[in-house]
Amino acid sequence: MEVYNILFNRLLAETAKQQASELHLSVGSIPVIRKDGRLLKLAEEKLIEQELLAQVVNSFLEEEEKKILEDRRELTTVKTLGGHWRFKINIYYQKNLLAVSFRLIAGETRSLDAIAVPKAVADFSSLNSGLVVVAGPYGSGKTTTIGAMLEYANQRQRKRILTLENPIEMFLISKESVIEQRLIGRDVKSLLDGLRYCQQEDIDILAVADAKEQFTDALPLVLEIASTNCLVLLEMSADTATRVIEKILNCYASAKIDSA
Repeated sequence: MEVYNILFNRLLAETAKQQASELHLSVGSIPVIRKDGRLLKLAEEKLIEQELLAQVVNSFLEEEEKKILEDRRELTTVKTLGGHWRFKINIYYQKNLLAVSFRLIAGETRSLDAIAVPKAVADFSSLNSGLVVVAGPYGSGKTTTIGAMLEYANQRQRKRILTLENPIEMFLISKESVIEQRLIGRDVKSLLDGLRYCQQEDIDILAVADAKEQFTDALPLVLEIASTNCLVLLEMSADTATRVIEKILNCYASAKIDSA
């Protein structure tokens, strides 16, 4: 086995063994994990070299992903590594050197009971229309919560469920419902194209991953879809309910300025 494979598998195993949420690899630095919210150096490991990290990245990226990374200088993807560990991976450059963050995510969708959310969340999953915003800071469990809500509906209702994600994080299999998961940039050209598709189809539940830079353009379409016979679950990066409302109002303020 190649040296980079031995090192990589050891680091993945250590991340899982320590029950860490993240592994950070950066050229010229010692590997770092995040455990219980704290960053911890793996002091027994050597400094990461550029060639070795490039070999690690190339070992799990598809050719199309390598081209995207070369063109955009950053890439976010989801991979199953080490045989069974599932990671959300952010690859980027800093000081013109490669850096990678691995965030451990669930290999299967957890139930609402397992994540101990209030009963009202299950009631939201049973709505026939409207908008439900799942908000929080990075790493707070937004995607996990939406996945659990979709799984709740999937086990109990005969619905057509569609997710628009980039990358696809939720692990969903059709049960009582029919589930379609579309990767933005591959299955649809953009989030806006995916939303326009939903306007023309009989979607019962739509889950939209964090829109980020497309939020201002996407929100009017999201609200229009939610006003029909479709329940929309929208992921949003915001610390409080007040901040959610502010972002929505700011979106419309920006739209008015652009149209003026």
